[in-house]
Amino acid sequence: AEEEATESLSQSLKRVSSEIQQGTDSTISDDKPARSSLSEALKSGTAESHTAAENVHFVKNFIRGIIDRELYVELVTGLYHTYVTLEKLLDIHGPTHFPTLYFPKELSRTEALREDMEFWHGNDWEKKPECRTPTPAVQDYLDRMEEVGRIDPLLLLSHAYTRYLGDLSGGKVLSRIARRALNLSGYDGLQFYQFESITSAKLFKDQYRAALDDLTLQPDQIGRLVAEANVAFALNMRVFEELDVAGGIPGARVRDVREALVYYDREIELQKKG
Repeated sequence: AEEEATESLSQSLKRVSSEIQQGTDSTISDDKPARSSLSEALKSGTAESHTAAENVHFVKNFIRGIIDRELYVELVTGLYHTYVTLEKLLDIHGPTHFPTLYFPKELSRTEALREDMEFWHGNDWEKKPECRTPTPAVQDYLDRMEEVGRIDPLLLLSHAYTRYLGDLSGGKVLSRIARRALNLSGYDGLQFYQFESITSAKLFKDQYRAALDDLTLQPDQIGRLVAEANVAFALNMRVFEELDVAGGIPGARVRDVREALVYYDREIELQKKG
């Protein structure tokens, strides 16, 4: 059964990989619009980053059902901070910059993560320093999303798509593995993976991708969205790498944040040249 779960998760993650490569937003230009497929651009443009994310030690162990309880709690805590920031920014910018891809009721994870935080940290979790202060890698992730909200809110779509479509694609299998590995009951501590307002994950993802491709975007906007999706992948990898360091994995290190941001910086330089 465990082998079946592992195989199923690998298949799910491959789907995430081909899905996480489809995000964008709508800032209508007076110039003649480009009718390119954003979802396909994201899929092909982030394939290498997605494969790299799957090969981080923490992720590979998770898929095998090898999950350290303390590290899992740290993961959940990081996810809580990540989604609080992301969803705050989406509430501000989503309705005006990409309203056809703004689904707070269906996708919001903050309340689910609050339940998980209470399960793992106790009723007084909001008062605990370890719950209030993000780790350095998580803080870098939050800082980047805040920066994107200031300089180009359209790019928040890259972060939203990368996170939510990944959660939808692998969530059920991941929760099943975590439940067994951590000896949990039902959805205790696993509310993050439950999308109660989405009856069919496949149908929702198909509709989301179609909405991405219906956006009216210029080629340079698509290029920036793909670049930022790669930034999101790399920032998420840094969080996993930080967990590997905390777990004492030999040779583990957290890559410099500039290695994540370079995807976007490189795209901007290319667009300036041409």
